[in-house]
Amino acid sequence: MTIDADRTRTTARDADPVHVAALAGLRTQADKIRYACEQIPEPDTTQVQNWLATYRIRPDRSHMSKVVNHWRGNRGLVSTGEMTKLTPEMLADLDSDLDSLSGSFEQPETVLTEPPAAPSQAPEPVTRVQPEPASTERPVRPRGWLVAWLSFVVGGLVSVAANIAHTLYPTAAQLAAWTAAGNPADTWAPSPGAMAFAAFWPIALILSVEVLTRVSWRPGVLFGLARYGGTTLVAAVAAVMSYRHMAGLLAIWGEDVWGAHLGPLAVDGLMVVAAAALLSMSRNEKPS
Repeated sequence: MTIDADRTRTTARDADPVHVAALAGLRTQADKIRYACEQIPEPDTTQVQNWLATYRIRPDRSHMSKVVNHWRGNRGLVSTGEMTKLTPEMLADLDSDLDSLSGSFEQPETVLTEPPAAPSQAPEPVTRVQPEPASTERPVRPRGWLVAWLSFVVGGLVSVAANIAHTLYPTAAQLAAWTAAGNPADTWAPSPGAMAFAAFWPIALILSVEVLTRVSWRPGVLFGLARYGGTTLVAAVAAVMSYRHMAGLLAIWGEDVWGAHLGPLAVDGLMVVAAAALLSMSRNEKPS
């Protein structure tokens, strides 16, 4: 079944919101071209180009033709309707055919005294279609990606260090329970579990942002809820826990009320800006 190219030339107001959301979740131009191929039965380059133009996506035509041909080849669809490029071998064959044809007109008339021998039938060469090699496209890291990633990791490490340091100072209730058990007050120490959980909150946020920005997610509402809803939940818990620990630690170290409550906001703000930058750059990555 073949779709006429005019049927894919829709206007921007005819764009399907489902496709808009799906295309927005794809990281590379090649992924968007393959997604367009899946929406058109037996697609060719022109149909894919017109379909993507509906959603204001205009990839390079040569790159798009390569991706479309690769997609069709994987599904047993060989011809795409594109004009075949003549190779040097094909041109040499055409020249030899023209020479033999012109020579047949230049030969003088001869009287045949006996029927000519039947020419031997040479087997026709078998042309085999070689599958295209697997795509080796890799996303190009945008400018500033390393700075954003380092800023996010530095903010997370500062939060980890502050959370662990806060566990080294017992609360009044902890110290009272320790001494009530017959232990000297100067021998109190936090449990390994408390220190591990104190470090876990910012580490969970770092891992969530890495998964959010690096994984090529499938389009769909459920995947979108898992992607953004889960990261938002982890970020909210990590922000509250880290803020309380850092504010308490600064107060123990002698900061006044303003310093103790404003200091943690610098760390949280750094992580928010860096995470937003990583997310923005991951949405705009293009294949090399």
